[in-house]
Amino acid sequence: MAIISSDSLEEYKQQLPDVSRRITYILNLFPSELHIFVRPEIQSLADLRGKKVNFNTRGTAAAFTGPMIFSRLGVDVEQMFIPHPLAIEQMRRGEVAGVVFITSKPIDAFLKGKWDPGFKFLPVEYGPKFEDYYLPSTLDAKDYPNLVQAGADVETIAVPTILTAYNW
Repeated sequence: MAIISSDSLEEYKQQLPDVSRRITYILNLFPSELHIFVRPEIQSLADLRGKKVNFNTRGTAAAFTGPMIFSRLGVDVEQMFIPHPLAIEQMRRGEVAGVVFITSKPIDAFLKGKWDPGFKFLPVEYGPKFEDYYLPSTLDAKDYPNLVQAGADVETIAVPTILTAYNW
């Protein structure tokens, strides 16, 4: 048995074309929201093009799913795979443009961290590019009162986490 992000099935299909016959879906567990957190000068996803964006260390949900999402969006970035606390410090100094987290909200680093004005989450609109594996979601002031204005929502997507097993 394995707990995986639903979009990892896409990668497995490329490595093992008949993967859908080899595993069976057991249970949908919880969604993990996409958080794209950026420096003040970044206003849109397009502004990240060619800039350093951290996806956490290899083997994490962000390192796997983040580059796939950016590819679907058509935004080529300089991908980094270092621990998020280190990347956040580099982002504060202006060395990194953004960090990508994929986990259930709220995230302590954003909830408890002190942020200069202008640091923000970028919206990601749910649409046909994401209908196969993802769900629509939002980040709001209840999640992040210091980063999202009351009454405002930041559109994003969520990755369902599923329990699967080998199809005996």
